[in-house]
Amino acid sequence: LLFAITDKYNQVYGIDFSSQGEVKVRERDLKTVTLEKTRTTAQKGLYNFSGLRVTSGPGEWVYSYIESSLFSFISSDTNSDGEIPFTSERFNIHLRECLRGEVLLGSGECYRCGGFDNVIDGKPLSNRFDYSLEEGAKACKRCPNGANCWGGDQIGPKSGYWRLTDDSENFYRCPNEDACLGNR
Repeated sequence: LLFAITDKYNQVYGIDFSSQGEVKVRERDLKTVTLEKTRTTAQKGLYNFSGLRVTSGPGEWVYSYIESSLFSFISSDTNSDGEIPFTSERFNIHLRECLRGEVLLGSGECYRCGGFDNVIDGKPLSNRFDYSLEEGAKACKRCPNGANCWGGDQIGPKSGYWRLTDDSENFYRCPNEDACLGNR
């Protein structure tokens, strides 16, 4: 997230190397939203929140705002209409839904089926060859007989097997094994 404070001529306050900026959420959302690395210092008038991490449920909207120590300096001025400028800038973050190949954990996080690093408290969450083809699935599935599974939604026939469509989870032995090369 890159944010700049501009003057009434839309020019960035480029001489600002010291003001602090912070991303916050509405107080009523604090129970369901976790923010990490929310503070940064301006460099040439730009706030770079490159490490910002927002955690909430898939598909959720997070109503956020940025506060800056520079706002109090600017607020002492008035704009051309005689009004006092804003003291924070609001923006919304929409978190994506779980994708095909991911399942929703009880913690509210999307988890990619399969893979080598899927361990919590020393226990594997799934076999590295698990998969999921349906969006919104609650659990990963074991790789079916006759299939190669590479995690997520990556699944295809082994050599000597075939399936009817790319979304089919049913694999059949090929009557002529030389004609079914499988996904390599």
